[in-house]
Amino acid sequence: SASAAAPVPWELRGKMRVLGLPFSPRAPPPRCSSVSSPNEASPWDALTSFNTGTWRGRALVYDRSDLFSCAPPVDLSFTHTVSESGALELATATQIDSSAAPVLHGQQASASLDVDLDGSFSDEHPDGLLHADALIAAAGGDGGADDGRLVLEHSLAASDGERWRCLLVYGCDDVGGAGGGAGGGAATTAAGAPLVCSIFFTLTSPPTSS
Repeated sequence: SASAAAPVPWELRGKMRVLGLPFSPRAPPPRCSSVSSPNEASPWDALTSFNTGTWRGRALVYDRSDLFSCAPPVDLSFTHTVSESGALELATATQIDSSAAPVLHGQQASASLDVDLDGSFSDEHPDGLLHADALIAAAGGDGGADDGRLVLEHSLAASDGERWRCLLVYGCDDVGGAGGGAGGGAATTAAGAPLVCSIFFTLTSPPTSS
């Protein structure tokens, strides 16, 4: 008897539909917006179980306004604390400068938040992300909130105590005024070119059990 066909990657399925070829159906990944209760097993449980605690972060901030620029990224160190603040809500505190107050931000379950079983996740922030603004400001760029700013956030669980995170920040100025020209002012990034914050997190203090 013929063996069962292997699942087809997502990127090939549209083409195979056009060609009339069969493929194995597969449900889309779960989204946190489908959660009806904070007490039931859900993607939100994976997000909180694997991402709460205090993390030591190292961020490299790249300016992508000039793809041919050889300017090195700005290297930043900081701490990032994540805790549950309510039903289906997280609170984050990012401390970049020890002499300044931490940057506070909240994260809620939404239709744009996708979470995997190991706590890896992706999210969209159409109104910006406060700790992304703070990292850009610390790197010498325009860290002020911008109505046109969009942040795409991707976090990958590398191990139980390590995370890789990438923030793509659209609609802001370049880092350090590299494109400012003779006037010395910071130039806006080229159309479609984001600032990139590549972050490596190491867990320093797991969450305390209630």
